[in-house]
Amino acid sequence: MRTLIRAAVFATVAPGVLMMPAHAQGDLRPRDSLFTVDRPLEVTPRADWEAVFRNRDPNREVKVPGSLVVANGAGMDTIPVSYHTRGNYRLRRSTCSVPPVMVVFDQGGKAGTPFAGQRELKLVTHCRDNEDFEQSCLVEYLTYRMYNVITDRSFGARHLVATWEDTVRASRSVKPAFLIEDDRMAPCVRIVVASPVTCCDGVRCSPLGATR
Repeated sequence: MRTLIRAAVFATVAPGVLMMPAHAQGDLRPRDSLFTVDRPLEVTPRADWEAVFRNRDPNREVKVPGSLVVANGAGMDTIPVSYHTRGNYRLRRSTCSVPPVMVVFDQGGKAGTPFAGQRELKLVTHCRDNEDFEQSCLVEYLTYRMYNVITDRSFGARHLVATWEDTVRASRSVKPAFLIEDDRMAPCVRIVVASPVTCCDGVRCSPLGATR
C-alpha cells in the first residue's frame, strides 16, 4: 500500500518539482520521533479558548496560559504550555471561528512524553465546527504525510485526536487536528520548487496553499 501511495503521489507531484541544488543534497537531521509515528496521538489542549481566539492580529502574539494533557502508557501527563493564535487568512474571523494555534512549551517539552525537547509547535485546527471543515483538516494532514513519503525534505506532521477543554466554561469537544514540525527543529535546506508545492526559505517544503 505504501508503495502504491508513493507511486500515485509521485506521478501527481513530480512534474512540479525541480532538481535540487547541490548544497541541498547533504544528509538531513533525523526527524523527531514525534513525527515518525502514524498512530494518532490523544491529547487534551486546555485553556480559556475564548481568550486565546480573541486576538486576530497577525502581527501580535498574545499568549494565554494553559496546559496540554497527553496519554502516557496507562496514565496521563500534564504539560504546562501557553497558546496564541497564528496565521494570516485563517486568522480572520470571517474565515475561521477556530483559528490555527501555536503551542509554546514555556518550560520545555516534558521528558518522558512525546513532546520531550520541543519548544513550540504549530497546531492546525478544524477551522469551523462542521463536518466539511473537519474532513478538510484530515485531508490537509494527509497531504503533509504524502509529502513525507516523497521526500524527507518536508515538514513532519502528527495526527491528533484532540479533546478541546475550555477551562472557564467547562466545555469539552473532540475534534480532528494535527501538529506541524517546528521550523527551527528542521534542517536548514533550501529547495528549489515549482507548482504544485511552495517553499519555506531555509527549511522544508509545505503543500501548496498550506499556511501551516
